[in-house]
Amino acid sequence: RLGAPVMKADGEAKESFVDYVLGNKYAGYVLVILTLTYLLNQVDRYEFSVTKISFVTSVDYGLISGPLFTIIYTLTGVAISYYGSKLNHRLVLAGALIFWSACTALTALSTEFWHVAVARIGQGLGEAGCTPFATKLIADYFPKHVLGTAVSFYNVGIYTGYSLALGLGTFLAGNECGSAHGCCPDPAHAGKQLVCPFSNATCCAGASGACCPDTHPFCVTANGTHSCGTAPDGGNSIGGGGGAVGLGAGASVPTGALEPEGSWQLGYVVFGVAGIAVALLIILTVRSRATSVDEDDAEAEREKLIDAEDGGRGGGRGGGGRRARPLPGAGRPRT
Repeated sequence: RLGAPVMKADGEAKESFVDYVLGNKYAGYVLVILTLTYLLNQVDRYEFSVTKISFVTSVDYGLISGPLFTIIYTLTGVAISYYGSKLNHRLVLAGALIFWSACTALTALSTEFWHVAVARIGQGLGEAGCTPFATKLIADYFPKHVLGTAVSFYNVGIYTGYSLALGLGTFLAGNECGSAHGCCPDPAHAGKQLVCPFSNATCCAGASGACCPDTHPFCVTANGTHSCGTAPDGGNSIGGGGGAVGLGAGASVPTGALEPEGSWQLGYVVFGVAGIAVALLIILTVRSRATSVDEDDAEAEREKLIDAEDGGRGGGRGGGGRRARPLPGAGRPRT
């Protein structure tokens, strides 16, 4: 439990996670900033999945959100973890956040598929530097007995970020339509569009759900009503590949994926700017530690042993008094 003390091997109780954070508020602040960084990592990653870009097809979406991002992210994560360990973890994390946030914001300027693809590759390169260095900073600020809870708190950013991408990202796009498969006008709500769960959606005004699935790809008219069917109905039906065909008394029904009302670019700009702002907070307010909390505790234990040893020998060696000790945190250099 968060507020329950942790027992040491010798039976002595250590402070709980809550007690540790209350007694080390700056460590708690660092954890919140790192969790917010991870949240933005997930928001920027999934924002692409909930906004419909008119010039990006369903196949393109699968390529960009799948292998194009995943392969880059995985390979870069291994490389940056190895080579970045020799650098300042705080600055590497902030630099990665600035880079992928800039790529997120620049996605809003895309007018062709390859623009989006390049920005997505940049996201993969930058986001790969998030967790390796964020968790290292957490380990520097939290001792082992509460480290697991601190990392669990950090992982809250995964689900919170994903939820924000689905909710806030779609809201910023300007309407309810955020499907990569397509959007159809909602006959029950003027000015609204429905998310179509089908690829190459056929829109059928007046039909249940307004979107025809692949198994019934034609909007069929009968007795003045419209429904999804398996075969065209003379000149009054439309198919998945057709354009806009009149239904009934001259009604015009669009087909396929429609660009959402509002601006899909807004979400990318908002989340990109937010990421750069958090990166500046990391640079300006998060301090790098020369040693971890556990190393400082170990050094303090060694100091106690030295004090006890010196006291048992009558106050020092050769009349010189107690020997000089290094200050906590002054161990081996850490970047």
